[in-house]
Amino acid sequence: MRKFLFVILASLPICLVGQTIVSTTPQNKNVVLEEFTGINCVYCPQGHAVANQITAANPGRVVVINVHVGNYATPSAGQPDFRTPWGTSIAGQSALTGYPSGTVNRHVFSGLGMTAGGTAMGRDKWTNASNQILAQASYVNIGATAEIDVETRIVTVFVEAYYTGNSPQTTNKINVALMQNNTIGHQTGGSETYNHMHRLVHMLTGQWGEEITTTTETTLYTNTFTYTIPENYNSIPALLGDMELAVFIAEGNQEIANGIKVTPTFTNIPNETEFTVLGHENPSVLNSYVFSPKFNIRSFGGNTLTNLNISYQVNNEEPVLHEWTGALTYGQATTITLPETPWYLLKPTNTVTINITDEDGTPENNTISSTFTKAPLTELNDLTVEVRTDQYGTEISWNIKNESNVTVQNGGPYTDVVTTQTKNFTLPNGSYILTLNDSYGDGIIGGGYLKLKNADGVIFTILGNSYTSSAKMPFKVTQAAQLEATASDEILENGSTITITSPKLLVESNWTLLENENLLNYITLQNSETKSPIAFTATISPFEKTVIITIDQEIAADVPVSLAFGDGLIDEDGLTIQSLNAVYNSTSLNTNSLTSASLYPNPTNGNFSINVPTVSGKVAVSIYSVTGSLVDSKQFEVGNGKIDMNISQPKGVYYVTLTLDGGTSQTLKLVVK
Repeated sequence: MRKFLFVILASLPICLVGQTIVSTTPQNKNVVLEEFTGINCVYCPQGHAVANQITAANPGRVVVINVHVGNYATPSAGQPDFRTPWGTSIAGQSALTGYPSGTVNRHVFSGLGMTAGGTAMGRDKWTNASNQILAQASYVNIGATAEIDVETRIVTVFVEAYYTGNSPQTTNKINVALMQNNTIGHQTGGSETYNHMHRLVHMLTGQWGEEITTTTETTLYTNTFTYTIPENYNSIPALLGDMELAVFIAEGNQEIANGIKVTPTFTNIPNETEFTVLGHENPSVLNSYVFSPKFNIRSFGGNTLTNLNISYQVNNEEPVLHEWTGALTYGQATTITLPETPWYLLKPTNTVTINITDEDGTPENNTISSTFTKAPLTELNDLTVEVRTDQYGTEISWNIKNESNVTVQNGGPYTDVVTTQTKNFTLPNGSYILTLNDSYGDGIIGGGYLKLKNADGVIFTILGNSYTSSAKMPFKVTQAAQLEATASDEILENGSTITITSPKLLVESNWTLLENENLLNYITLQNSETKSPIAFTATISPFEKTVIITIDQEIAADVPVSLAFGDGLIDEDGLTIQSLNAVYNSTSLNTNSLTSASLYPNPTNGNFSINVPTVSGKVAVSIYSVTGSLVDSKQFEVGNGKIDMNISQPKGVYYVTLTLDGGTSQTLKLVVK
């Protein structure tokens, strides 16, 4: 293992004329948030989210140091070890009782601590504590610069501190912490490709810092610290471009008077092209067949990175090529948003793979993959939102927006008492996004949740402890694809065509897209009386969702021709389609067909009608349960295109089979509420 170079130069106070980078104007304190976390802590991503919110709300005024410590930080086989020699002592003086926890400037806040007199607080208290610190005057200002020599891996940190007032302690301590960003690795409650930020890796000034022995008003303190960054920490590569530093002054080992974050500059950068993929920003649930993959890269070469050739694909679909252009110097990072692309066949679970095809010295980190699932769906339009609140119900609200980003349903805020609230409503077919909000930013505590339900049960659940400020879940309201058949001629003959159209993509049950190679497996064209096959050819235009059948033989007069299509197919949403059955004649098109029959209302409370607009004559109606048991059967003489019925059965799904006198049949799904 490479030995560290650790040098502390003279730390003597000097006269004011030496001041170069620190302000001498009195300022308020900055926040130094030490977050105690671990890779196996399920709620720790919520803590990271709270810290990010505090940082975003106070630009340049918040320093976050993530200290991986405790049992939750102990890695299992194959997991990264983010622990340090410093974490146990820092956490030990905080009196923490759970994870994630954090200290804000190592200050004791009355009524906010996990234990009386302790500095550790739960994540729901960090914002309150930070706001208090930001409003307090500081008696010391800090300025600092940092430079990393890429060849030697030496970081040099120059620090100035100016006392605008007297410290309550005659001796203070200067601390310089080194953190690493953008480390991809396991995180319970997150993912296997979680992006770990602000990880403490080293304390340049030791466990509790170096002493500042003069702490009176107008004192200027300066110091320079150097340290050789090793190739790795606990076998995790120490990437120089991902380093940042924190400089803070404490009154002993506890109370932090002020602190700043320092972003290093780089020298002696090799003249080469080097880059790495840091992570992705792709959704975990997708409600659209069109989306733009996003991923993050960082440049580590001396040559400015100006363009990249990128290939990306979903599952095994044809890769899409894209050229990115920009300007990234050493250590700079950016998010690349790839062009919006339609992916025509999404499975229940899908993989998007992004690959940079340009060469550099580390090709192993030029590819990233992520998985996403299709949004949950409901075939029923009558829905219910059920919310279990906590004792802070006035913080909780939700809304549902349609594809035009228009709010179509909403609920809350509720009362500040634990209760279960429901709201019933009806949505037309379409794609939607449900958003659950918490105005305080700590989710629904104590086992709260939101459930979207229909008559068949729960469509999805958002647990209250799975989010902080907001959680989004896309979903879809849809029914199985209904096929339609249209003949090209009133008189079917050799060369006549039958066009079958579908509103959705047609898919085999193994999620293989229906194409010309497997199309004939799902078409039967034959003499209805003799069952002898009739020669035909068929083609499908998958992305136009159209099948064209062409008759390839002469048909004798008055021969009934039956067409069956689609048995065993599903649609793009995974719903089983209803097989198309039609009867034609070689001398005239038989318009007396059941292919356009429908049920309404559906779902029903019991009374419903069967719409058979092109049918006349006798129609047999048989109703079956999902287990195949016959629950009712009747025969009607249809004259006005409508059959009125009643089903007196328990709620659930039933199948209504219609048989036209002459052999044509069609089966429709009926839902009883």
